[in-house]
Amino acid sequence: MIWGNHMVWNLDFDISAWFVAVVLIMYYVSRRNLPILRNRAFFGVMISTLVLASLDIIASITASFPERYSTTTNYTLNVIYYIALAACPYVFSLFVTFVIHRNRTWFFPLAVHSIPFLFMFALSITAPWNGFIFSLDEMGVFHYGPGRDFFFWEYFIYMAPCIPYVAVFGREKLQAGHRRAIYLYVIVALLGNWLQMYVMLYHQVISLCNMISILVVFLTFQGPDYYRERRTGFFDARGLQLVITEQLQNEDYLPFAGFVLENYRTLKNSYSEEVVTSLLRQLSGFLRTVCKDEPTFYLRNGIFLMLLAPDKDPIAMRDRIEERLKKPFYYNQNEYILHPRFFYNPGLIHYKSYEETRSTVLVAIEQAMHTDNSGSLLINEEMYRTATRTFAVDHAMEYALRNQSLQIYYQPIHSTDDGRVVSAEALARIQDEELGLLMPDEFIPLAERNGSIFRLGEQVFEKVCKFIQTHDMKELGLNYIEVNLSPLQIARSNTADRYLEILDRYAIDPSYINLEITETENAENEFTYENIRKLSARGIRFSLDDYGTGYSNLINTIVLPYSIIKIDKNIVQAYLSSDSHILQHLVHHFTVLGKEVVAEGVETQEMADILTDIGCQYLQGFLYSKPIPTEEFIDYLYEQKENS
Repeated sequence: MIWGNHMVWNLDFDISAWFVAVVLIMYYVSRRNLPILRNRAFFGVMISTLVLASLDIIASITASFPERYSTTTNYTLNVIYYIALAACPYVFSLFVTFVIHRNRTWFFPLAVHSIPFLFMFALSITAPWNGFIFSLDEMGVFHYGPGRDFFFWEYFIYMAPCIPYVAVFGREKLQAGHRRAIYLYVIVALLGNWLQMYVMLYHQVISLCNMISILVVFLTFQGPDYYRERRTGFFDARGLQLVITEQLQNEDYLPFAGFVLENYRTLKNSYSEEVVTSLLRQLSGFLRTVCKDEPTFYLRNGIFLMLLAPDKDPIAMRDRIEERLKKPFYYNQNEYILHPRFFYNPGLIHYKSYEETRSTVLVAIEQAMHTDNSGSLLINEEMYRTATRTFAVDHAMEYALRNQSLQIYYQPIHSTDDGRVVSAEALARIQDEELGLLMPDEFIPLAERNGSIFRLGEQVFEKVCKFIQTHDMKELGLNYIEVNLSPLQIARSNTADRYLEILDRYAIDPSYINLEITETENAENEFTYENIRKLSARGIRFSLDDYGTGYSNLINTIVLPYSIIKIDKNIVQAYLSSDSHILQHLVHHFTVLGKEVVAEGVETQEMADILTDIGCQYLQGFLYSKPIPTEEFIDYLYEQKENS
């Protein structure tokens, strides 16, 4: 507003923005932040807004009382204020760039990107001579210049493109909530600039609007605690992914060290959550004294990882941690010992992605857990090759699942009564352009670890149902098809419902399906029995696969409705190479119980004759056929019929 012969500005909004900015920045710097470019840029966004609010307050006061302050003071403060005003959208656009691309070399050259800011910078510092942005008359009274509108358009040039930029390039890299926070920042900041430039000329609202926008982004995904694990206070796996991805993109040196608590699962299964949390917090408190300058991450399941500076001695750090962990931790006066297994990556391996790095660390942890050697397990090229193979198999499996391109091979099962093929076991294969034909031994354990086993199992089951629907099973001479069911699947609550839905969709006779289950301790829960009950009630039969290995027990062969027992090939081969009669007794026992027995791994005619003599009703193995693709399997069946 005009007071006397000079302007007076309302500073309520600026003062509010200043206090919020000070509190936010103090909290931000008091917490350790991830060492990534976007955090540095966001800190720059907060600082530029604080500087803008501070200069707005000071310059408005001095301009309101020209008789008290010199012309030089007013010119200097206003020039710096307008430079800060031009810097705010420029720094924010850099922040958005680093959020998406995470590297120092942006696809749009930084020099070109800086042109609007440099232009406004030049206009600001020349204002005392040309009066284009602002001017002071002979009495020192402040006047807006004709070029003041340029600041709104500079805001628009930097801010408006952020919306389509994030929408296009951030779709896969940012969560929807994060994208919305950036959109809101742009809208509110542009609105504040427009209001101050054209509507509320004497109310300084830009800083407050910027600060509101910063708060939204801060609370959504830029707070220093967003990527922090709750119990330890260290950064979590999401934070590690951001840091490593950025370092790899910038081709930075990547040494790291870490350890896994060997007895973590035992502690978790044996004691309450309060005990485990207390132990983790005590350990984390100690680690902060050892890793003062190293970003430290807790990746769950007792895994800690520290990024190392090039001059950091990992051996000395390991020795300090190991020495402390030889002593007990306490909770409610009870002693607990933590057993670490260390690993170290000197930074010599050229990882291509975070996923490769993570896979290599998991391989190292697996080896560290199964070695008796003390000291640190050095991550080497062999581990890296194992990890990259696992990573490639995982990608191939995901591609096959997504594109419904799993291949089903069938291995015939012959009757010892008349020698004909009576059934077959369906086995999954993955054909990959680069890796070739992948066998179940390689991708099934991986699917069980990453949770893909449920999709994989359902896809195999659906393809078998389609095979049964499109072929005349009686014409082929098949009584049923055996489909493997993972222990994880049978222990899942909705497995029966999902399989029955697939069965109904293809409208096939349930008696043509026989589900093979390999027993494990983890598979025995209430859902296991409920799933078996539901599926059995519809006429689906079950067989116990690989009997004689792992967790298989005699009681369950009686209690659960297994109609077929499949004897593992290792048991068969052990029987044939020894004088033991245990297999003969087992076959007799199952026959008395009304079970049918399939012997796996039959490779010679001699094996077939012996297994037939001891009472096995069915034989499966390379003597008859290896697992073969669907079309070859059909040809095999017709050939067998012609020869019988």
